[in-house]
Amino acid sequence: MVQWLKYFFGNFFNKKYAEQSAKRSYCNGLLSFLLAMILLLVLFATMAMAAFPAYYDNSQEFSAYYRGLFDGDNALSLSIVDGKADLTVAGNDSKKVINTYLDEQDKGMFSDGKYNLVVDVRDISALYNDCTVNYVNRSDKKKVIDYDKYMSLSDNEKRNYYVSVICGNEVLQIDEEKINTYVEFVVQNGSDNAKNKLNAFVTDGKVAEENYGKVYELYFNARYNTKAPSMRDYYIDTYLATDSTGASVYNNYVVLLKDIALFSWRTDNGQSVSVSGYYGKTRLTVNGTDLENADKLVKNMYAANSEAVWINYFLYMTRAALTAAFAWVLIPLLFTVIGFICKSPSLGNFGGVFKTVGGFWLGAICPTVLWTVVASFLLNQTYVFYLGVALTLATMLVRTLIHYIPIAVTENKQYKAQQAKNDNA
Repeated sequence: MVQWLKYFFGNFFNKKYAEQSAKRSYCNGLLSFLLAMILLLVLFATMAMAAFPAYYDNSQEFSAYYRGLFDGDNALSLSIVDGKADLTVAGNDSKKVINTYLDEQDKGMFSDGKYNLVVDVRDISALYNDCTVNYVNRSDKKKVIDYDKYMSLSDNEKRNYYVSVICGNEVLQIDEEKINTYVEFVVQNGSDNAKNKLNAFVTDGKVAEENYGKVYELYFNARYNTKAPSMRDYYIDTYLATDSTGASVYNNYVVLLKDIALFSWRTDNGQSVSVSGYYGKTRLTVNGTDLENADKLVKNMYAANSEAVWINYFLYMTRAALTAAFAWVLIPLLFTVIGFICKSPSLGNFGGVFKTVGGFWLGAICPTVLWTVVASFLLNQTYVFYLGVALTLATMLVRTLIHYIPIAVTENKQYKAQQAKNDNA
């Protein structure tokens, strides 16, 4: 057991142990690979969380804007109790919606020209978006039709289209006339399950106002076979949207909603940072006399969403592991071809090279550990991750070259010497 441990942890650093890999089990390489991937996952996720306070403290420009929202003539006062936010503006508790992207007056009061503020502390999960629904051709995205045109198509033609829900920035106003229309549609077109649910909301042919939203959800699903978007969905889908390249559509904002907040900013050295999450069990007040709580809100939210950080890095590492596995096959394959060309038996043995390369995985992450510990406090975490993975693969390749080049040279000389001896015989 002791000898195996020396081999397993020492083969990357010691030639004697590395030469044993070709004669040992494939399981050693597999174990080394799995441990390396797990350790990289732990490394990247842990350092991302550890570096966040440093990122935040190195964001003086954003901090000045964010803290300034709670101080001055138009100061906000934010109160969070049991995970729900309420807000007043300069002592006025009637203003529940602010959007400096859309309202010029709000822009003049709450935007500094770089950062924007969006606030909606109404019960937005129970408010529905006044959206537009179209159907888009799967082959030709420019071909868009409305509901009536879609319903006139044959079943085969309908399969060529998918539903597209385009949210606006207004709340859908639901009155009794609309509710009657919704009820009629569900009765005529809804599934048996939808009709049964509808019956629970209709009493003596009437729908109580508190059930308007539930009936609208049944109608929307029966009509478009998709979920009715709430105003909460609108804010999240809008401000967390990405373009075709994966870049964020919106940057540099503070979004405070009833139960969730979104923050996006750049550090003083230009690194892009974003934080989003539920208030959870947070209970605090942020105003001109409690500005430290503004910072506490962001930091606590990031810490509370550590599970999301782990999930995010798990998905990243899954893709990285597939790339690494491909490299694990490709490197031995290339070396095997080279081995045949230069008449090196050690290189020409694919299985032996595969096991040797596999044994190097655990040691190959050592430079990545040093890189990540330092770079996590200096660079964007996305760059840290991808460059860290690339460094691991590069280290693996270099270590393999260092191991096999002397062997290839020696065996090639031996082959030539034997050939010369045979020619002289």
